[in-house]
Formats: sequence, structure tokens, C-alpha cells
Amino acid sequence: MLQATVLRVLLVEDNPFDAHLVRRALESGEDPIRLEWSTRLEEGLERLRQERFDAMLLDLGLSETWGLESLERTRERAPDVPVVVLTGDDDARLAHETFRRGAQDFLVKGRFDPGELRRTLRYAIERQAAERHRREQEAIHRLVTEHASDPILTIDQDGLVVQANRAACELFEEPVLTGSNIAGALRHETGGPLSGLLTAYLASGERQLDWERAVFLWNGRDGGERRARVSFGQFHLDGRAYFTAILRPLDRAGG
Repeated sequence: MLQATVLRVLLVEDNPFDAHLVRRALESGEDPIRLEWSTRLEEGLERLRQERFDAMLLDLGLSETWGLESLERTRERAPDVPVVVLTGDDDARLAHETFRRGAQDFLVKGRFDPGELRRTLRYAIERQAAERHRREQEAIHRLVTEHASDPILTIDQDGLVVQANRAACELFEEPVLTGSNIAGALRHETGGPLSGLLTAYLASGERQLDWERAVFLWNGRDGGERRARVSFGQFHLDGRAYFTAILRPLDRAGG
């Protein structure tokens, strides 16, 4: 039988009574969660530096710091540790601000039961791991894209470039392509801009062109017509559609 993984959670809380309630809540379940307690933020941050913790419970009411300052210092010094904020204020604006500044969740003292606290911690750990994986994949994608010999663009669902490698900038004779409406400038060889084709595809789900060998045209800085064969790929991120386009200029040998 496999032994359950013991989660280590650091609580930074200067009120002994509140710390006791949290410990009792975490120790009441069947799945093991090991709680470590620090009464001062600096002490807690030092422990995060020296030890491995799966998550942190952070009281915003610490006497040594002012509210969100505790969260900001934590995110600066331990950006990979998921933080669940504890506060005595049931304030929607405060909750929104904690999320904006990097907290994974927000709990009001006295308003949660042991099961909710445990679930919140586990979900926070899962979300932080997913975000870290996404950042790593994006970094790998950027590295591979930047060093590719073929021009590569990433276009969002509005037709704007969100990423372009050096080869793409050279192809379109622009120092920077990010934020530009390349999809509006590219037109399919049978007519119609790429932006319109992508919009139609998102609305209907039907591809109106060959995603592997589509030929697109655009005008260069000298006014001359340029042509390239384009291969497309699609992915979704945070509910938005993105398209990767690999271009192979047709004025190259073998194009």
C-alpha cells in the first residue's frame, strides 16, 4: 500500500489562539498535513528559504507589517510557494487585491471549516504547480522559437502578434512585430485577409483553408509582393485561442 504524501504547510500568524484553531483544523482530517508555525514574517520567510514547504498560510493582520505588505514581501522572496491569505476582514476589494498580487486564495477567519481549509490548500498547491508548468513550457517555447531558422509567429484570436522570432522580424522587415496586426496584412492567395479567415474559423469551427500548406501574400517595404507557405497550429490559454504560424518564403530555393 502506498503511503500518503505528507504536505508541509507554514503558518505565519502572531495570534496563538488563531494558530491553534488552524492547527486543529488541519489535524482533524485523515490525509496528513504537517503544520509549522512562525509568529513573525521575517522568521517565516527565512524558513521558506531554508526548508521545503508545499504551501503557506499568511495572516494579513501581523503586527510587524501592514496588510498587503506581508503578501508582497512573501511573493518577492518565495515566488514559487502558493500562498493562502487569512484575514479578519470580509472585504471583496481586499480579496480581489490579494489575488492580483499573487495569492492563490483568500479565507476569512472564523468563516471556514476544516474541510474547506484543507481543500483550499490542496487546490492552491495544484494551481501553483499548473502555473509553474505553464511558465516553464512558455520559456521552452520561446527558446525554441527564437532559435528556429524558419519565421514563426504566435497570433491571438484578435489577429495581433503576441510573439515573433528574429527570423519573422527579418521576413517582414520590422524590428518588432509584437502587437502588430500581421493577420490583417496577410491575405490568402485566393483572396481575403488572414484575420477574417481566423474569425470565421473561431465562429464556425470549420477550416476554410489548408492549415499545412496555405499560401499567403503581403507587400514588402518596397511595395513588392511577398509570398510564403504557412503552416498553422492552434492552442488555448486562459480561455483564449492562439495560433502559431510557421512561414516558408516561396522565393527561397525549393519553396
